[in-house]
Amino acid sequence: MSEFTDDFTASTRSKSFLVVTGARYHSNVLGNKTDDENSVVAIEDRFQSYDEVRQEILKDIKTCNYMIAIDYTLSNISQGQHTNDGKSLHDLTGVNPYQRVILALGETLEPFKEDADEILIVGFGDKKVKDKGTFRLSQERCETFYEVYEAYNKVTKQIQLAGPTNFAPVIYEAINIVKRTLKYHILIIVADGQVVEEKLTHEAIIDASNYPLSIVVIGVGDGPWGLMESWDDVIRGRKFDNLQFVNFQKVTSESKIPDVALALAALMEIPDQYRQIKDNLLVNSLDKMYVTFIRPLLEYADVVWDNCSNELKNDIEAVQHEAARIVTGATKLCSIERLIADVNWDTLAERRRKHRLILFFKMKNGLSPEYLTNLIPQPRAQPYALRNRSEVPVIP
Repeated sequence: MSEFTDDFTASTRSKSFLVVTGARYHSNVLGNKTDDENSVVAIEDRFQSYDEVRQEILKDIKTCNYMIAIDYTLSNISQGQHTNDGKSLHDLTGVNPYQRVILALGETLEPFKEDADEILIVGFGDKKVKDKGTFRLSQERCETFYEVYEAYNKVTKQIQLAGPTNFAPVIYEAINIVKRTLKYHILIIVADGQVVEEKLTHEAIIDASNYPLSIVVIGVGDGPWGLMESWDDVIRGRKFDNLQFVNFQKVTSESKIPDVALALAALMEIPDQYRQIKDNLLVNSLDKMYVTFIRPLLEYADVVWDNCSNELKNDIEAVQHEAARIVTGATKLCSIERLIADVNWDTLAERRRKHRLILFFKMKNGLSPEYLTNLIPQPRAQPYALRNRSEVPVIP
């Protein structure tokens, strides 16, 4: 079992009762309201200082791995007109915005990074992969942000910029890593402008909400950033608010300590995202527990006793309704229809109907034991001749 799932199990074992009895339909874990079931409640920025968010992360997150993705699209050449003295954002004659982001993350994240935590650095949008994939800036995972900085400096000299901008390959690469390692990851995408493949990126962000993965997008360069700033409201269907956008130029230019301001903005939602991830894992675990251990007991030999009274059938159905409340954390005020639809379960009555049809099919086609097949009446031969089509006279 991974460190993430170990931590999840230990931290939720004593809190599971409180978690599953809190209403989920009308509020998220922070109590924010939403009336659109396809929308996700945006996590509010509630920390005032870097020390606050740092202490919150240290309290809950025992281990975390990072994936840093660097944008190598052609627009980097022109996106530094106002924010990088007219030079390319990847210009290496000074300290460019990408280097500043890496150094700032190193200064602020390194102190509470565990020895076991690793950093993967990838690029996207260059002439080779374009908008179809990613490539490694370092074949080995980096142990420090200084190694990330060195890998960036070494590889960027050889990169040919291209495009267009598409975050989807980066996000799916992060998802695959999370699925393989079963560890919580923070994906930090450092990019220079608006996404061209918006639909594909939206779908990837929605898919990522099914995994222990937080996404931080840091925008460097001139912008504009309106699209990314609106993503919290635009992207519907996520399990939780898994995305945070940071305007690098705005955040760092308005602070006396730019590195700390950047870290605060980038990590602002991480503690609450982590809690929501653990809540989602708990829901999935409870769902599997009911389907695997409880429901089979309610359905044992159901094709035999399905002709019982409606009162008894309703009593059995009520057990599943209560299980749905426990799994979702809903209250008794929630409608039964919405509960069952949310957990995506068939009613027990509908499942019994399907079981009867399956059994009859097996009996009819000789796929069941002989004593069951013999229960189906066989057609009897008639002892007298019946009029058939061949005996009917044809009138010319």
